[in-house]
Amino acid sequence: MRLRTKVLMLACLMLAGLGLVVGTACNEHELSPFANSLAAGAAEMNKDGATRAVDILFVVDDSNSMVEEQRGLNENFSAFLGQLVAVNADFQLAAISTTLLNGHGINEPNSSVSFNTELAQTFWGAGNLLDEDGREIDSTALREKCEKFFNLTKTTWLTSTLRYSYDKTEKAWKQGTESMNLDDIKDLFRCQGLTGTGGSAVERGLSTMIRSLNSNRRFKRSGSLLAVVFVTDENDCSSTMEDAVAANTYGDNQDATQECELKRNIEDSCVLSSGDRVKNGEVEPALGPTIDVGDSKVPLRKVCVDASAESRDALIKYYNDPESDAKEYINCPEGGCLNKLQTRRDFYDQIVEYVRVSNVGYYLKSQPSLKALDKEERKKKEEQMAVEDIIIASVINRDQGLRYNDENFPEKWCGAAGTQSYRYQLFAEMFNDPIYAPICCRREAFSTNVAGDQIETVCEANDNGSLAKFGPVLSKIGKRIGEAVASICTTKVPVTCIPEECNAGSPKCPCLRGCSDTQYFAGSEHAYNVCEEFKVVVGSIEGEDMSTLEIFKDGTDYTIDMESTFCRNRTDSPIQIKLNRNDAGRNLVYQYPQKITGK
Repeated sequence: MRLRTKVLMLACLMLAGLGLVVGTACNEHELSPFANSLAAGAAEMNKDGATRAVDILFVVDDSNSMVEEQRGLNENFSAFLGQLVAVNADFQLAAISTTLLNGHGINEPNSSVSFNTELAQTFWGAGNLLDEDGREIDSTALREKCEKFFNLTKTTWLTSTLRYSYDKTEKAWKQGTESMNLDDIKDLFRCQGLTGTGGSAVERGLSTMIRSLNSNRRFKRSGSLLAVVFVTDENDCSSTMEDAVAANTYGDNQDATQECELKRNIEDSCVLSSGDRVKNGEVEPALGPTIDVGDSKVPLRKVCVDASAESRDALIKYYNDPESDAKEYINCPEGGCLNKLQTRRDFYDQIVEYVRVSNVGYYLKSQPSLKALDKEERKKKEEQMAVEDIIIASVINRDQGLRYNDENFPEKWCGAAGTQSYRYQLFAEMFNDPIYAPICCRREAFSTNVAGDQIETVCEANDNGSLAKFGPVLSKIGKRIGEAVASICTTKVPVTCIPEECNAGSPKCPCLRGCSDTQYFAGSEHAYNVCEEFKVVVGSIEGEDMSTLEIFKDGTDYTIDMESTFCRNRTDSPIQIKLNRNDAGRNLVYQYPQKITGK
């Protein structure tokens, strides 16, 4: 399933005033005769390819309220997997539970990723798990199939590049030349991702995430993207209190969850999301008033999401100011927010550092200019790049802007509000392009765009406690990961003019034929127009021989997104090339105008 096409980026720079070209086997007219007013981007070469491998970790709630939800995950996992297959993604896939055990990690016996038979029996026995055709799953045969696979391969996670098939008659795995059968992958994921319902009622998904990653650094490959998908109907209760971590003294009951809620952190107590608006399937969080953070004024929502020590100090000062309106936006339990939970910022810093260390060689190779920076500047830039290489998705009880105290703690998980998973949602918002979709529906409409203009409804507006449709949600998450894998973000900002300078004869925008009528990111701080002469050309070649160039068809072999937030967050360029074609054994080349010559 791996996308084997290496991507060779050859963009030629026409030196102004000279007829010279910098690059290898390339000039600006060999790929496409650009208009004379434009020259291509700076010369680049990336023999490792612009496509990225991705390592995916599912964190699945294994408490006793998750029977129906795990069934939904099981029945619709193919919607997620199908998006990865569509882009021939090179992926690894592991799963853990939200129960924090001593030494909980990907490759350890107590971890659900190592096919925990006891938990699987608990789930299948209690939930009467059915397959996609409504037939009861033979858990004994499935356990045997999974155990044989992991014993044979000596692995504790799935890898798309493994080449095995399962002979149902002989009940044996056989090594072959083809990639694994999709049905086999789905079966093996059942053994991992269906973590059971016998786990702790005090979910600590952020803790199990970071402990499992740190316990086995071989799972995250050098240079790969990292995606984490949380599936839970409860909040995160990762605590810094030694008794809770070491001895699990909260217990495994509703009272224990309430104890965690009442000792929540102040940065988790913002209720601004009560103003969330669902527009076109996306959530637009209200930002609230601005407050003082150091010498700056920052919207309250952003301060709460940031969760740094400086942000926490600012929130405490704001909350304790009798002249402020803090009580309207921050709901602390009686006695105040006790800040007994491990901060989201701690988990954020740990996972960013984990990815930075894993990918530092890739960063230095793909951007040699990093080597010229001093140590502190280089690390900061590497951290920024690491954040872009992390995808956080959550299928959760989305934040409805309620925070509970003694008298109003809910008894239901999926009711008018339920026990909201706001810690997971806020954690996702700490990264670019977060995904957080409902695990159940609570009186709100929620739709998602899963394929082109195809809109699928996840929740109807009058639903009150019913389960969400997992198919569209998982498909959206898979599509988001697939875009990161199979898309190319152009590395240079294209020829652009800010809207007010277009067609005005401004020396800052010397387009010979004027600007395009289309304004991208209209109405935002990123609004821009391109010159009429602008064009992106994509093709493939054998090795570096430009005489073998075959031009791709725009709209068929690839599509261009000129308003890609995904890419703008990563390379400052908003242009994203989405590949629909795989020329195995050939290199991909692309070219686009990046510098204006004015001639």
